[in-house]
Amino acid sequence: MNTPNNKFYALLESTVPDPQRLADINQKPQSKINYLICFTPRSGSTLLTEVLSSTGMMEVPEEWFNANDIMPQVLKGKIPPLYPTAFIEGGIPCNNVTDYVNCIRRNCSIPNKVFGCEATFFNCS
Repeated sequence: MNTPNNKFYALLESTVPDPQRLADINQKPQSKINYLICFTPRSGSTLLTEVLSSTGMMEVPEEWFNANDIMPQVLKGKIPPLYPTAFIEGGIPCNNVTDYVNCIRRNCSIPNKVFGCEATFFNCS
């Protein structure tokens, strides 16, 4: 059965860990405020994220756990253009959920250390 959840873990497990690069990334400060927007498709989540990010207090949340879109790019080092300082040469060197979350929280938060994420039920199940 190929569910999004299985694809998420398959992507992580296929990544070759690099303990030295992971240690270097872990030296960066981690976000201090984290938020998750749980949504269903066509529910208005894009409007909500635009309003939140327009305040300048919260970053534009991405679907960091979307195994069909952003996650494969992040693992390869192709961070969405909203995060030019978050580019991680060679991708995120981790193969488990904890390291993945730590890496994106350290590299993809705005200067005031706020990190946001959007996820559907299928991303989190």
